Amino acid sequence: KNKVYIGFVSKVYKKVGAIDVKLESGEIKLGDTILIIGDKSGVHEHKVDSMQTDPGVDVKSAKKGKVVGILVKSLAQKIRPNDKVFILESLINTK
Repeated sequence: KNKVYIGFVSKVYKKVGAIDVKLESGEIKLGDTILIIGDKSGVHEHKVDSMQTDPGVDVKSAKKGKVVGILVKSLAQKIRPNDKVFILESLINTK
């Protein structure tokens, strides 16, 4: 699998188990698998099953320039602001 940089964690909401990701390139979609990587946080893999661009506004995708909220549950305890976010892409398109 190939990892493609899409942005960074701009805010962590530990109580609700969510993160804000500032998208600097590409697009993120529901069902994507992301890697969150930080010097102190390590490497965390997460399948995106909930995304919001505004509080209470669910979206199916978001593009470069947006800040998107992603529910990561207990992972929020391990993630820090400025951790880098990548999408894992299959090298062979199986759809």
